[in-house]
Amino acid sequence: ESIKEKNQQLMELLDAGSFHILYNGEELREVIFALNGKTPQDEDRHVSKILRQEIVSVCPQAINLPIAWFGLEVLLQRSSHDGILSLVECQVCAKRLHIEGD
Repeated sequence: ESIKEKNQQLMELLDAGSFHILYNGEELREVIFALNGKTPQDEDRHVSKILRQEIVSVCPQAINLPIAWFGLEVLLQRSSHDGILSLVECQVCAKRLHIEGD
């Protein structure tokens, strides 16, 4: 799936509910933010800052996150090789960490 297709799928899901949506380009109505996390440039840092501010404004309290979820995030990042993983690939990673469910 391309990023355009993933954006379209996400928009269909988000339009069904009442969510606070932060767009990556209002005119494009994109919800996927492409950031370079390994060697961020000024624009990457700027977008990261905006995303952090938005997240804190919606959820200002710290959240206790199970260590397995953090491990899953790391595993997904390593598995993606800077690409986009399919749902099945994500589920395989979760299974490796014994995380059950969707």
